[in-house]
Amino acid sequence: MWSLSSVRNRGLSVNGTTAFARRSLAFCLIPLVFGCGYAANDSSLESPEPASHVRLEATPVENGAELLTLFVSLPQDQSAHYGEMPVLSVLRDTLGSDDPQTARLRDVWLLTAGNPSLIRRVESALPFLYWIHTPKPSTSVQPVRLIDFGSTAGQTEGALAAMLIQGSMLDGAGRTLRTTSRSWRMNDAEDRSARAAEAMAALAEAEDQEQTPGALSDDLARLHARLLLSDAVLGGLVRNQTLLPYHDRQQTERVIARGHNWDLVRQAAEADRLYFEPLSFNRDEAAWAMLWVRSQDLHNPPPGFDGKLLHIANPFHDGRLARWRGYTERWWFDENGRRVEEGAPGAIADDVLPLALYSLDHPHLPLLLVDFQNSGKPRLRENTGRAAEEVTRGVLGLSPIANWNYFVGRSMVLFVLRRHGDVSDRTARVRSWAELSYALSTGDQIRPGLREALQHYVHAPVFDAQREKVDAEAALAWQRYRLLTGANSPVPEFVQKRRQSELTADDHARMARFGYALAHLATLGAWNHQETTDNIESDLAWRRRLQFNRDFLDRVARSSPRVEVTWDVARVRASVDEIQHVVEQHPTFVDNVSPVLARLTANTEDDELRHACLRALNGIDSDEARRQLASLSRHSDRFDCPVCRDYLAHKTPAPTAGASGPVAGLQ
Repeated sequence: MWSLSSVRNRGLSVNGTTAFARRSLAFCLIPLVFGCGYAANDSSLESPEPASHVRLEATPVENGAELLTLFVSLPQDQSAHYGEMPVLSVLRDTLGSDDPQTARLRDVWLLTAGNPSLIRRVESALPFLYWIHTPKPSTSVQPVRLIDFGSTAGQTEGALAAMLIQGSMLDGAGRTLRTTSRSWRMNDAEDRSARAAEAMAALAEAEDQEQTPGALSDDLARLHARLLLSDAVLGGLVRNQTLLPYHDRQQTERVIARGHNWDLVRQAAEADRLYFEPLSFNRDEAAWAMLWVRSQDLHNPPPGFDGKLLHIANPFHDGRLARWRGYTERWWFDENGRRVEEGAPGAIADDVLPLALYSLDHPHLPLLLVDFQNSGKPRLRENTGRAAEEVTRGVLGLSPIANWNYFVGRSMVLFVLRRHGDVSDRTARVRSWAELSYALSTGDQIRPGLREALQHYVHAPVFDAQREKVDAEAALAWQRYRLLTGANSPVPEFVQKRRQSELTADDHARMARFGYALAHLATLGAWNHQETTDNIESDLAWRRRLQFNRDFLDRVARSSPRVEVTWDVARVRASVDEIQHVVEQHPTFVDNVSPVLARLTANTEDDELRHACLRALNGIDSDEARRQLASLSRHSDRFDCPVCRDYLAHKTPAPTAGASGPVAGLQ
């Protein structure tokens, strides 16, 4: 068993558009602005950097695999019995080897959430129940399995099938069945989104650390990207080789949105004579912002108050603040009303009252999460939106096709509301609620009084776990962790099943696999297709090495028309040589490597790399490789390499019918 005390932060990918390159500059500069702004805002709140907040632990399991578990330390004022809590476990099938090219991530379990009980599932199907009841977290010791990283297309197929069944069968079966089925699907989707958001919050903390093996860092980034795509219906169809660029792009857009929302809230606070304080609960750049009002200013209100962006009531005309008995803080100000350190010359002490907490990570506009003046307002707003959706789609049965005029008008109204400061993306809002819930439970940089105040006034419409005792949540998380790592662990069985399905996917076409699935259903699970191989680990090892290098070269070939400018040519040549070595020893059933090698040949001017690609193409015994060589030989005059031109001149492949099209990159 080994442990990593921290995980390094990933850099940006080199394969991006011009706009993405410009954003990368903002990615570098904005954290500097955040850091300087935070220090200037309140230097009295700075504290020495404590020990690492997260750590990774790898536990070996049977059949040559390991279980990666992410642990998060718990604040002393939140848990009296546990110093840390397991949050996330990932099955990493290494085939019993230390070679990172043969390691694959598979099942992902969230340890802070349990499988819902039957009563919870029935509650999810009851429409409008959320007006009077918030479901409590599950106490089941069975952890929630979020995704199978190696078979995400199945989730997309299941989602599309559910949409088809809902629209063609359930919606026409009557109002009762239509309403309950849609209510269950909506609640289930929000639960999955909230759980994925909690897992991503834990992963983001791990990625912000400094040290980890490079291959494991890439795996964590891919997992983060796959969880980000879990909310999209077609997200499971995204190829694994595009996950790293997608992850980098999403991280950049998140930082840009954070800086944009930072300025919006700060400027609105200054205009309304309020005090803006950025907050960071887990040593990251400030992801939240608090607004405060000075007690003295309540008796001297500004000429006007514009709450359109802030979405809060005018605090200077609110009698509840005049009779405020809740949480307050003592700040010090100079004669001009600027906050200063305690003991500064001429400093004046005064109480400040909390007004609101905003998420700065929400796209486009800051999201109000906690309203201290009216704590039920955010939840009322969410419930109203959900009720409107259930009435229109469930009770009334309106559909985008039959009632297109209603949905067109609805889209226009939502567009106008967004332009006037409304936040209409419910999926992003659910994610923000879950991130806040996770931060309140595990954040170690929250002032004790402020933590209790936020837990008291927050009313999350989903995932209201922060009201539970952290000790109880940690105890359940540890039970789920021991279930996965104990003597009766189901993980070794998962390893064998995943290896069989991976080998079947490599050796058989989609229609054949579909037939196997039908046979499995027809026999009620009594028959399962089993691949016949003497050594499944050895067979999977060379397949994974081939796929690993193929994905890397595909990313290289698509990133730039001249790959030697942005990539390490020696690293690329080593990957090409590895492919040549594998295909010479093991014939491939489906040749998806030759098009990548041909594209790489066209997108480089390095003679040694180009010649290495041609040698690898010549070593692949497939019709696709011969077609690619034939296409390259017709364009050999574009190569500046005499050796390559001579090499192609002596190749006389016989292209099959339909192979006259030029190779990618040479047209």
